Amino acid sequence: MLRKALLTTALVALVSVPSVAQAQNKTVTLIQPNNGTMGFYGLHAARLLGYFEEEGINVKLLSGDTSVPYAAFLTNGDVDLAMLDGSETFQARNANIGAVTVYTVHNRAPEGIFVAKDSPLQSVTELKGKTIGLASDRDLAVVKVAMAHAGTNADGVNTVVVGDSGPTLANVFLKGTAAAFAGSGNDVAALLARGIELRDIMPESAKNSPANTYSMLGSRMAELKEPLCGFFRAYSKGVHVGLEDMEAVAALSRKGVPHEWESAAYGYRYLDTVKGLQVPPNPMKIGEVNVAAWQGVQKDMVMIGAVEKEGSLDAILSNDFMDCANDFDRAEVAAEVKAWMADPANAEFTKKPASQ
Repeated sequence: MLRKALLTTALVALVSVPSVAQAQNKTVTLIQPNNGTMGFYGLHAARLLGYFEEEGINVKLLSGDTSVPYAAFLTNGDVDLAMLDGSETFQARNANIGAVTVYTVHNRAPEGIFVAKDSPLQSVTELKGKTIGLASDRDLAVVKVAMAHAGTNADGVNTVVVGDSGPTLANVFLKGTAAAFAGSGNDVAALLARGIELRDIMPESAKNSPANTYSMLGSRMAELKEPLCGFFRAYSKGVHVGLEDMEAVAALSRKGVPHEWESAAYGYRYLDTVKGLQVPPNPMKIGEVNVAAWQGVQKDMVMIGAVEKEGSLDAILSNDFMDCANDFDRAEVAAEVKAWMADPANAEFTKKPASQ
């Protein structure tokens, strides 16, 4: 994700206010990018299959379309969970706000550096002296990480923010307004669905890292143990749906995020782009916080100058929720998915649409 730079001074200046999830209720408030998307299919799968309701959890989603750093919502008491990327996580550590990563959503980075299929460029190192279009300013970090993994730096590379709208992105590749585009898979899914074939030349080593993770204030771990166990268990069930039947995820998505299925071609290309991001290394430990993977993220942050030096990760990583998040019957989830797919009330969603 590598979103907005998290301003240390802004975080330190914030004053905590009373928490949003009090002990007497089970409302879980969170902030994350792209609330309504297959990129986080566990969320709407859990909602549509009634898993949050079973846990007695009311999920309150704040709009992620904001220039305010997500970690600031934690320190200001506005949310219980904030989805942070690697850069934000380590900058939050530097700011000493007490944020702890407790659940992994994306086990691989969704970003890439894309070139046209017939482009002569084969490596990011060949972009020296050329222009890379960025989806937003945050994607400059994507370029820096990619260059570092290729054994060089971003010196001599020109960047320009081109946005993520379809026509603008199409011009990057059809009219050659830039040699490459740095952004996420969902930024280019519409182009892929419309027959504009691309290649991702970002080094594979730069992708093998957790990207979007749920963080909370460590000081609230005991207070929020019960509601967050329910939330994460429901979310893990939603993720498990994809491990059982990805076509069921497509059907649930046609109901839960219909705007991503206005074109069946787009829907399937986008799902194909993002489904691998959410597959856990160990299907019995959905959401696991992989310490070794985070050590790799820390090395990346040091390489691009976002973190001064490597340090202990003990204070910012926790697997305290892993047991309860995975305490469910996999066979039962499979049966519930099968029943939902067979229910005549869902026929308009379960029928596979013709490509458009």
